[in-house]
Amino acid sequence: MVLQTFIIDVPEGCGMRHSFYKVKTLDPNYVETRGRKPYTEDTNLENKSASAKWKLINRDHVKEYNRLHYEQKKAVLAQRKAEEIENAQGV
Repeated sequence: MVLQTFIIDVPEGCGMRHSFYKVKTLDPNYVETRGRKPYTEDTNLENKSASAKWKLINRDHVKEYNRLHYEQKKAVLAQRKAEEIENAQGV
């Protein structure tokens, strides 16, 4: 892997809080992964902890639960927004 450096001139008085870098590799098959790692499709559950077993077995249940929770929160926010608009027009 080769690290390539970029130099950026920042005007004085600007607070730069973040640094960044770009990783270049010579391997054409390199795939950069970010975020949460996907669950492995491992059929050997004996070597896993109890929580890892639960996550592997109940993945679909958790996905559905998270989707429903997101939709409920979204509906509540939409209702609040509608009430705010209604109150603003009534005033």
